[in-house]
Amino acid sequence: MDLNRLPGETLVGRRNGLIAKEYFKLDELFASKEQISISIPNRFKAITSSFFLGMFESYILKLNCDKSQFYERFHFAAPERLRRQIDTGLQDAIEANHA
Repeated sequence: MDLNRLPGETLVGRRNGLIAKEYFKLDELFASKEQISISIPNRFKAITSSFFLGMFESYILKLNCDKSQFYERFHFAAPERLRRQIDTGLQDAIEANHA
């Protein structure tokens, strides 16, 4: 899945995350039970937690997982600064759903 197909320079907003989830047919990919590779190019300046939650929260709930389990299923090819933002979004989702 190549997020380069998305417009703009910042991935922001839960609604936009949900739209991206639908655009890439992420539910179908998730149902395949295979690892999902996501490419995020350097042109993106940021990925907000709200965008991340819109796109991935339902899978975190379905997997009832920790970080390592999530990353076994979803592989992100992205610059380090964006991977740190993804990790923050993932931690926020895990904490919110295990509170």
